[in-house]
Amino acid sequence: MEVSGGAPISTPDARTAALTDLAVAVASGSQESEYLRIRDDFNAFGVPASEALGTFFAIASTVGSARVVAAARGIAIVIGYDVDADLEGLS
Repeated sequence: MEVSGGAPISTPDARTAALTDLAVAVASGSQESEYLRIRDDFNAFGVPASEALGTFFAIASTVGSARVVAAARGIAIVIGYDVDADLEGLS
């Protein structure tokens, strides 16, 4: 398949696709199950937490504060942060 001008269409590598999935999940208000799938992809493809956070910060101003706040728990899941365990420690 080609785009206009004859340039071939390429597909992203697995790491780029996983980071794109994260951006889409945040922008679309995805459920926890989607973040769990993305976490599994990150682990499978060796995507570090720093790249997840970098992607999150890069899109934050575009998607807006409501989406950023709504996605906070999902981002924690992706980077392996256990929010529930931390909250239990407060009580």
